[in-house]
Order: sequence, then structure tokens, then C-alpha cells
Amino acid sequence: MQLGFYDVDKAKTQAKSYLSKSIATLSSILGLETDVIDLDQANPYPEGSHLHAAYLCLSNELKAYNKLIGE
Repeated sequence: MQLGFYDVDKAKTQAKSYLSKSIATLSSILGLETDVIDLDQANPYPEGSHLHAAYLCLSNELKAYNKLIGE
């Protein structure tokens, strides 16, 4: 079953909304500004720490969000 254009557009809109809220939350927790994060930079937090995991999640969400807005 294929999704119609409306369904795809609605899903993308909902994904953008979710990602933007999640990105704002994670960047606030980490004390980072999303416009200055270099996605090619290594994770600045020690591996195994909760901040390392949060930064990894933030990085993945920023990549997904940028992909969505680029389409």
C-alpha cells in the first residue's frame, strides 16, 4: 500500500515538529546552540556518559531534520 501525497506530507510535517522539539530539548540539556554544532566533529563527551549518548542522539536528530527540510 502506497501513501498518498497528503499522507507523506503530513508525516513529514509531524516528523519535523517532533524533531524540532526534541532537538530543542537535547540542546538545552547539553547547553549547546544548534546553529553552532558541527555534525562532523567528534562527540565531545566521554564515551559511556549520559551526555555522550545525548549528544549522539542530538547529532542523529539534526541530520534527520536537515534531511527532511532539504527535501
